[in-house]
Amino acid sequence: MMELTEEKHHDTASSFFCCMCKKALPPWSLIMTYNGVFGLVALIGSVSSTSLNRELSEYLGEDTMLALVCKSSRFEPNSVEYLRLQSKTAMLGTSITNPFHVLSLDGYMPRVNGRIENDPQRKLAMDDPKLPDGGPIPGFKGYAVNMIDFHEEELFIQTVSGYGLRETLIYGLFEIYMFMIPKNMLNQLFHLLRVLEQSLWMALSGRKTYIYTPSAANWKSISR
Repeated sequence: MMELTEEKHHDTASSFFCCMCKKALPPWSLIMTYNGVFGLVALIGSVSSTSLNRELSEYLGEDTMLALVCKSSRFEPNSVEYLRLQSKTAMLGTSITNPFHVLSLDGYMPRVNGRIENDPQRKLAMDDPKLPDGGPIPGFKGYAVNMIDFHEEELFIQTVSGYGLRETLIYGLFEIYMFMIPKNMLNQLFHLLRVLEQSLWMALSGRKTYIYTPSAANWKSISR
């Protein structure tokens, strides 16, 4: 991925960070943390499987995956963070001349309803969606925001107000519920969602439904 990014997105922040990462050990989000820059969305955290990584990457899209993540919402051409970034690229004999997307932790409305107690990954405490009768929804696997795992050092990246990556960036990017359903059960699930749409959307609080697949050939990925 890094080689492809450097080749395809020359002279951008994403190509610079990929170049830096080849010379450093993970977690790569710490390369310029002291400068208020945490790297690319694609290089922050990890997931449990390549299939889930592929599905979440496709959900976000290339522009978001290659967006630069920084702490301050004041990141701009004349800001201290930007000038430091250009200084670092100059040390590598290059410069950032092409446009790139920037995502600011301070720009996200954080989720403030707490974390799972004593969870080493500091996952968010979120109730599973239920059917009107209180039963579980078939195929529900969890919240995408809690499927991202961080290096220990990444858990200490915070906004000025003390909110971490999960409550801000990840919660804002992955406003989705994850379902895992065999292909032959998709119609059954969609019928259930249609029948219970009003109740479900009240429970989902506007979050999107996303059905993903492991590597098995008889599974299919669909977003709604």
